[in-house]
Amino acid sequence: DVPVVAFVGDGGLAMYLGEIETVVRLKLDLLIVTFLDNSLELIKRSQRRRAVAIEGTSFGNPELVWLARSFVASGYIATSRAHLTVAHADASPRPGLRAPH
Repeated sequence: DVPVVAFVGDGGLAMYLGEIETVVRLKLDLLIVTFLDNSLELIKRSQRRRAVAIEGTSFGNPELVWLARSFVASGYIATSRAHLTVAHADASPRPGLRAPH
């Protein structure tokens, strides 16, 4: 019954795309803020710590705004605090937002 914000990296988001469908279908008030660095940073750090070759941790991102919209969710790019404020206000749940049948 309260708004929730999830902060995830782009690699973590890619691992949990199915959960976006669940959020939309259940009409949950969840704002997902995704940090982009084109990598699976935690796995990369683990590889460094173990002194093994860094493999399979870099990738090109899909267009995340389109990806959000493909789930019938709002997607925005925020490069400043002001952009984030506007995106958050616009992304807040609106009456009539429904997942497709």
